[in-house]
Amino acid sequence: MLLYRKLGAPSISLDQRDQVMERLKQMELLEQYINKWFIGEDGS
Repeated sequence: MLLYRKLGAPSISLDQRDQVMERLKQMELLEQYINKWFIGEDGS
């Protein structure tokens, strides 16, 4: 599996609160996934 991850700041509109909250939730879930499967206990 090859995973590309853009580390730059996301550009989203802040006009619709529900969409902003959904994107934040997605970012958190992605971070959890990456930490579980790609980051070792020692941080490597």
